[in-house]
Amino acid sequence: DNFLKTKPGDIEFELIDVLSNRARSNEVAQQLEVQHESPQIIITDRANKVLWSASHRRITEESIRQALQDFK
Repeated sequence: DNFLKTKPGDIEFELIDVLSNRARSNEVAQQLEVQHESPQIIITDRANKVLWSASHRRITEESIRQALQDFK
């Protein structure tokens, strides 16, 4: 959460609280054709093509930075 608050580079992001907004979570999972997991991070391009996703312990600041670097 702290990493996202720094908003590295020119990325846009949406943080969805699944407990309070299950409908939005389901909508995103359906639109992106990904299985919902929580916690989860999904990186897409501007056309909403999924480039990378991770869940649970695979979500680290290092893995997010690397994924963002890989898809610059």
